[in-house]
Amino acid sequence: MRRWAVIWTVIFLLSGSMGWGNAAYAGTGGGQGSAGGVEVSGTRGAKITLEQAIAVAKQFVRVPEEFKNFQPGYSEGEGQGIFWNLQWSGEAGSGSISARVNAETGELWGMDRWIPTPPATGRHGLPGLSRAQAQEKALEFLREVLPNYVNNLKVNPDDTADIPYYNLRERTTPVYYFNFVRMVNGIPFSENSASIGVNGDTGEIQSFNFNWDSKAKFPEAQGLITTDQAAALWRKNAGVRLIYYRTGLNEKDAQIRLVYEPKTRNMMIDARTGEILKPEDDADYYWYERVGSGGAERSVMKSVPLTPAEQAAMAEMEKLVSKDQALAVVRDGIEIPAGYELESANLQEEYLSGQKVWNFYWRSKENEGSLNVRVDARRGQITGFNIYGPSGEQPGKPRLTEAQAREMVTGFLGKVAGGYLKELEELRTFPRLPYPVKPVASGKEKQEPVAYSFIATRLVNGIPFQGNGVRLDVDAVQGRITGYELRWWEGKFPVARGVIAREQAESAFLADGLGLSYQREFPRYGYEPPADRPVRLVYTLDMGKSPSFIDAFTGAGLDPEFQPKPGKNQPVFTDLSGNMAADLLAKARIIPVFEPAFHPDAKLTQRDFLIWLVRATSWQPPATGTPDQEFERAYRQAVMLGIVKPGEEYRPQDEITKLTMARLIIRALGWGEPAALTGIWALPPDVMKLVPAGDQGCVALAVGLGIFDLTGKKFDPGEKLSRAEGALALYRLLK
Repeated sequence: MRRWAVIWTVIFLLSGSMGWGNAAYAGTGGGQGSAGGVEVSGTRGAKITLEQAIAVAKQFVRVPEEFKNFQPGYSEGEGQGIFWNLQWSGEAGSGSISARVNAETGELWGMDRWIPTPPATGRHGLPGLSRAQAQEKALEFLREVLPNYVNNLKVNPDDTADIPYYNLRERTTPVYYFNFVRMVNGIPFSENSASIGVNGDTGEIQSFNFNWDSKAKFPEAQGLITTDQAAALWRKNAGVRLIYYRTGLNEKDAQIRLVYEPKTRNMMIDARTGEILKPEDDADYYWYERVGSGGAERSVMKSVPLTPAEQAAMAEMEKLVSKDQALAVVRDGIEIPAGYELESANLQEEYLSGQKVWNFYWRSKENEGSLNVRVDARRGQITGFNIYGPSGEQPGKPRLTEAQAREMVTGFLGKVAGGYLKELEELRTFPRLPYPVKPVASGKEKQEPVAYSFIATRLVNGIPFQGNGVRLDVDAVQGRITGYELRWWEGKFPVARGVIAREQAESAFLADGLGLSYQREFPRYGYEPPADRPVRLVYTLDMGKSPSFIDAFTGAGLDPEFQPKPGKNQPVFTDLSGNMAADLLAKARIIPVFEPAFHPDAKLTQRDFLIWLVRATSWQPPATGTPDQEFERAYRQAVMLGIVKPGEEYRPQDEITKLTMARLIIRALGWGEPAALTGIWALPPDVMKLVPAGDQGCVALAVGLGIFDLTGKKFDPGEKLSRAEGALALYRLLK
């Protein structure tokens, strides 16, 4: 690995003449000598002084006067560049601003601004600027700060779907993010780019980061294979697979989907030779990204401890194995090292799977070793364990070959998971070489793996199930299994009857064609610095344009959250021509998408409006499988937010009226209590007669917010509203 040297230097006083009139050093990467000023020890690689770097930063970065604290730093490293790192800050918690100035070229290459919003001044609803306006602000900044590069930068068109977080109540500062990619011969090289964050309210630059490799060599864009030839190679070497995915944040929201996904998403095809380039397999990537991201303690799974009262109240407790029975299972299946003492035992409910699990923890009194074991409390079966030594993997010559390690894990699986073996793919091996991994010179002895990981995905109806399977880790030096994990979730699996053909799914992924780009070769030996890897001109599947998944039954393209993915400049719904409000709310995840059509003229149900309103008032998580499931989650949230009162009758299937909408909207804004006051609201007499006294405040406030218009119109509180009218009301509220 390349050596990275970082020298932090605190400077309180600099003297001497700077010798340059303009703060913006007109650098182009050329070799101009150091300007005047005191040279700081250890910074001989810099061609500008610290004082010049400060001047460069302040030309483009506004530093508040109250930021009295200043901390400069310096960094340089082979292949990493030479930089002055500057930071200004105020009193604790009042914010900070940092800047990164290229010490070779005298250009600002990075900045970040954090200034917290003062209490009671938070904004609500939509940002003050549109995305197009914010993009122009970003481009103006680039023209000023990077005049020598801006003509070779192009905004990534796939960023247009990025929308800041909206909230009816107080929200954080909305930020639009843009990524301007380096273009070479009219072809993108995404490794080099300028990323910019623009404050959606003020237009101020919130963050900026630039990187550029002036030494990279790019193949000529001549003599290329055609896109049709590349597509044929993609179908043959990457292709698609049919796979089950479970969506939802937890067991209550879970739904299992059947989709197509690319077998190798990041495969590259050399555009000049047609050579297929694939990354080396990595056990952690394969397990967490392909076999699944939900699981036991080693992943992002959360556990919810059960209180004694909750345990006693659960009728199913009688069906669970006891602590002693679970311990007997552990001792029968795993050898507990000598000197390890049991320190804790607890029964927990896993957040993602809903399974009840016994967790046991042993610790050695003699060293730092520990053992954690998990037992399925319903099946009485070991679902995972991890053993940690005092210093991790021990150095030395491996005792086990791959074949011996495989034999060991196969025997272990037959003992603890024999009933699942027929429903698993063949074990896949991932060897791990000693660290640091070094290329093997010709004629020299090849390095032997010091550890192996074995992974197999669960099969349901012969189809892989993302998120389920087994993983075992073997320490080849110590000759033992150090980790095991079994994931096996319950669920209703759609039968693969009537699915689209693989060829149709492949065509859907390739609909926008393979993208032509410059990319570095994949790293070898586990890690290889970018500078050591040549740049290739390749065809790849452009995941910005291409869907992440294809629905196996409808052929519709889906994004990573399994929501429909529209084409560029296309509305989310197929029947939303000219309906900006509903389209924007759908792209902002406030209106979840369950089918291709929106049905704007259909009457809006109380179920759907509550879903929209809750998502506009709080976090917008990925939508669950069905509208009814989404409503259950939204209703729980609505009660917590005060939109629906506990015990209040709510009819989700009823069509929403103006009166109900006004009541829900005002409560969502947090104005429910003052709106309930009577005798203080000004409404036309004919409206006062139609609206109950307790709801007159809600109607008056809704009129004041522009949700309803009483001018020259007869107001009917019982009038039922369409889906388009409901979306427009919510858009006006956010606006």
